[in-house]
Order: sequence, then structure tokens, then C-alpha cells
Amino acid sequence: MQGRKGVRWSFVVGLLVLAAALPLAGCGSSGGSSSSGTSASGGEGEGPSASLVETTPAASGPISSFTWDLPYGEPFSLDPAFSYNYSENSVLSNICEGLLRETPQRKIEPALAESVTHPDPLSWVYAIRKGVKFFDGTPLTAGDVVYNLKRQIEPKLGSYYYSSFGNKIAGVKQTGADEVTVKTKQPDSLVNEMMVTGLGTIVDPQSIKSQGKNFGTAAGTLNCTGPFQLEKWAPGSSITLKKNPNYWDKSLQPKADTVVFKFITDQTALANALISGEVDGTYEAPVSAIERLESSGNGHLYLGVSTQGLSIYPFGNPATNDLKIRQAIYASVDRAGIAETAYAGTATPVKSLASPDASAFGESIFSKYYESVPEPGPDVEKAKQLFEEAGSPSTPIRTAVPSGDPALAQAANAIQDAAKEAGIDLKIEPLPPNQFVALYFEPETAKSNYDMMITTTYYDVPDLLEFYAITVLPGVLQNISEYENPVVSKAVAAGVATTEDEERAEDTVEAAAPLDKEIPYLPLERLQERLYMNNRIAGAPATFPYQYFPWAALVGAGS
Repeated sequence: MQGRKGVRWSFVVGLLVLAAALPLAGCGSSGGSSSSGTSASGGEGEGPSASLVETTPAASGPISSFTWDLPYGEPFSLDPAFSYNYSENSVLSNICEGLLRETPQRKIEPALAESVTHPDPLSWVYAIRKGVKFFDGTPLTAGDVVYNLKRQIEPKLGSYYYSSFGNKIAGVKQTGADEVTVKTKQPDSLVNEMMVTGLGTIVDPQSIKSQGKNFGTAAGTLNCTGPFQLEKWAPGSSITLKKNPNYWDKSLQPKADTVVFKFITDQTALANALISGEVDGTYEAPVSAIERLESSGNGHLYLGVSTQGLSIYPFGNPATNDLKIRQAIYASVDRAGIAETAYAGTATPVKSLASPDASAFGESIFSKYYESVPEPGPDVEKAKQLFEEAGSPSTPIRTAVPSGDPALAQAANAIQDAAKEAGIDLKIEPLPPNQFVALYFEPETAKSNYDMMITTTYYDVPDLLEFYAITVLPGVLQNISEYENPVVSKAVAAGVATTEDEERAEDTVEAAAPLDKEIPYLPLERLQERLYMNNRIAGAPATFPYQYFPWAALVGAGS
């Protein structure tokens, strides 16, 4: 499930995403309390509850190998320029590294850059870590960093990071023996944060050049700096990594000699593989198997904080342009019911994206704002009244939903049934992955066939401004409702321009206020990270930043 950059539009299992051309010391492992409960994290308005964890019990020791599943299927590419989704990032985060990394505690810290400074509003200066070597023993240099960053922002390459973040970079230059300076066109703190992603990931330039079209494919290889090396990619079957014995970060030395990734996408088959021990663990554990996994006694299910969410996205069509119609749909939905049924208690109902845990900073500011947001529902009578005030149009609201995700399908059916009670006719139309993704690239065709969509999204870094910058500003590709509000645009620009957390939080809620009144999108649920490990292994972090952190290095023998 996934989609474009900055924010990922979650599609379905196995989707080869055609994403748009477009997110201080090394971290160590940490132990922590665990939880196997699967109840939603408290009532609305609450942030992460005690039932949500960041880390899991540390491994008791080394292990020869473990097997992990990629529930969204085989990676499309391991070229960082196209590592835009779950499967790609789950693997690549353990092989190649960015200038920065995102920790399980949702903090952005140095990685291949041992420090970063911001001497003026348009400059980000990265001190490249000394003593780091690629797998073949070649030393990492500032020149290697310049090559990779320039490659990522080259329009002809078609990097999935270009149109959302790469195009905001004015230039990349080596400014010292071990120093690289990135200049932005406007003050932009998101460009720096996105150095945890493929935008800032570094591969040996000679390796990229020598492989040509094979680079990033099963026929190629990766000469990087991470804790594991790519040993074998067997198309349609598995990807095998082997331990890098010379990894530079002493606090993240791999506990496993070998990691094998499988591509089981069927939820029932995956549950059977986890319970039988054929597969040792997975992120995004199947919702449909939560009860089976919990009761099996063969392992533990952990719930962690995530930026993933379920929302309704109206298009800029007459059927949903009327605010009262959007309010009526919103008022009809039983968000708590969807969290408990469709997502088996592994989701938290939200009435605004600006909830207390929306970003890794400013919790008190977000909490105060969130408390002020009125409850949209469920209130069938209110929904009926709003729909009547809108003229009670009889034309069905054509609603696209990606097929292949049982939880999302159940949620869509619940939304349809709730709307029907209020007299609103939602015509749900499941679309295969390739057709669903086309809605973003062919907006006129999409709008002529559909009025809105129900889907899940995520944003890369723990900063809600990333979502806003990609979805609600005039002219950005993911602004599918063609929303425009000068107050929102000004607040987002101000937040992106500053590095002060309190100011960023204030700017974020200033943008959220009109958005939550005008609802160009209808936020429904914050989805929790679902991590399952059998008793044979331990140590994987439980939060969504596994996408940009070498999580497999922490996995070792169970207790």
C-alpha cells in the first residue's frame, strides 16, 4: 500500500508504485518495555497511550539467520531514487544509509553526516563522517555525497523524490574536504528532514555508473555502507542479506549473520507462515489475523506509533464541492466503530490530523488545539440535516477504493452504510492497483469518473508539515481537491521556513484550523504500526520509522 512522496498514498499489496517524481551521533539500540495488547490507543484526542511502544525487548544474543516478510510484495527497485514504499524501504534501510536517520523514538539524527549546521536560511551544511567505508573497502568521501544528491535531483532521472522535495534544492556543492552544502531555493527545513529517505541515501558512484540499467534490479548489486550487504535477489522468491563485518556504527552491529526477506502478500498465507515459524516476523502484520496471532502463543504482537492514516479525499467535483455535503458525510461516519471492527482495535479515531502525536515535537501545542476541534460525529440526524441543506442531491457520489486490502474494504463498506442512513448515496468502486494509482497522474480523467476516494496514506518524517506541504498548497500534485486557502499556504510556508520546534508546531496548527473547518480531506483514523515476531527472535523496533532506520541490526535471538 503506498503511493507518492512526502505523503504515500496507500494502495494495495504487491503494487509496483508509479509514484510521482516526487521526505548528533549515531543511534544505539535500546531496550524497553513491550506490549502485546491490540486495543486502540485510548479515546479520541489522546496521543500514544501506554499500550503503544517504541522498542521491544532486546535480543538475548546473536542468531545465525532470521526470515522476515514484506507483506506488500517484492520491491519494485532498490535504487534509492525509486525506494518510495514499504517493501523497498524495509530492505534498503538495512543496506544503504542516508545523511540522516530517523530513530525508533521518532527523532532525526546524524548518520553518514556526523553533524549538520544551518548557517543561513538557504544553506544546510553536512559534515561527512570520517572513517566510513563502502562494502568493497572504498572510503566514503564528500564527492560521493555530492554525486548522489545531484543524481537525486536530476529531473531526467525521474526520481520519485524530485517533484516534492528535490525540486526545492537550488544546488549541491562540496565546500570542504569532508563537507557538503545544500542550497535551497527558499527556506526549507523539510529538505533537511528528508535526508533520512532515498533523497539523502548514498551509494558508491562507481558502482552506480558501472551497472547501468542493472542498478537497483535483481541483476545488480549495492555497494553501500550499512550493517548488511545484498547477497542475493531471487526474483519472485526472496532477497537475502548478509552481515557487514566492518560496519562503522559500533552501537548497531548486526546480531544476525543472514536476513531472508519473503514476499508473501496473501494475509491468510502470511498468518499461517508466521504461526508455523516459516517466517519469523513482519511489519504491517495482517489485520485479519490479529486474533489468531495473539492467541497462537508462538510470538508477540506489538503496536507502535505510526504516521499512517485512513482518510476520505474528495475530488474537485460538484458532487463534493459543497462543504455541507462533505460535513454530512463526515458526520455520518462512526470512526470508533471502524477502528474496532475494520482495524481490529489497531487504529485510533481522529477528528484532525493535528493530533497530539502528529509530529515528534510540540505535543502540548497540538493537544491544546486538538481539544478545541469539535466532534464531527457519528450523528445521523446532523448528517441528514446537513445533506438536506445541501439540497439532497440524488446523484450517487462515485467513490474509488483500492482493491486488495480487506481492512480498507471493510472500512469503505462501513462508510457507505453510514452515509446511506443519512440519505447519501456513495457508490463504492474498487479499482485494481494500477488503475487506482492512475487517478493521481490523470486528474481530468479521474474527476470525470469519480468524485472522491477512500484510502490510506503516510508521511515519511514525524512532521505533519510534510503532509500539508504536499497536499493542500495550490498547484501541488497531491492537492486532488484543488484546495486553496491563503491562510493555510502562509502558515505552511512559515512552518517550513523555521527550524524552531515550537514555532513549527504553532504554524502547523494555524494551518490545521481552516483545514479542519473546510475539510478538503476527511481524516478518520490514525493507524498503529503492527509488528509481529515469533519467540525465536527479538529486538525489532515497533514504530513506523523502521523505513529509515537499520532495524534488522537489532534483531537477534529471543529470550
